[in-house]
Amino acid sequence: MRGKKAVVALSGALLAVSGTLVAPAADAAATETAADRYTRVMYQQHGGKYNVITFQWSPNHTVRLERPQQCTRNGSFMTIAFVHGTFRRSGDGGYKNWAFRGSFTRGSGSEERFVKFRTRTNASTGIHGCPDAWRG
Repeated sequence: MRGKKAVVALSGALLAVSGTLVAPAADAAATETAADRYTRVMYQQHGGKYNVITFQWSPNHTVRLERPQQCTRNGSFMTIAFVHGTFRRSGDGGYKNWAFRGSFTRGSGSEERFVKFRTRTNASTGIHGCPDAWRG
């Protein structure tokens, strides 16, 4: 009986498992934030070959993304497809203000705002329209 209660308790939760986000299908559309949507769309546009992050712009973030392939700005959000790098979010770190997909590890506890993105080996080496302007 205890096992059944645990499964029911987790069925509505958003789970992070080895860098893969899993959400119940019925709740996914209803809970998708703008950051989730921008990230999902760019990730799909590139066929899942790149890491993608969306975040509300702030000069206080520590952004070290290598070989950026595409950058777009949607209001206060910046979305970037890239091969590898690191990102440290300033502020509260709430998921509605940032989202990411790809191959990554995320810190825990006091380091939950830090994400290290592993190299995507199936990514192209060409840079497509991502000038240094995204950095500031």
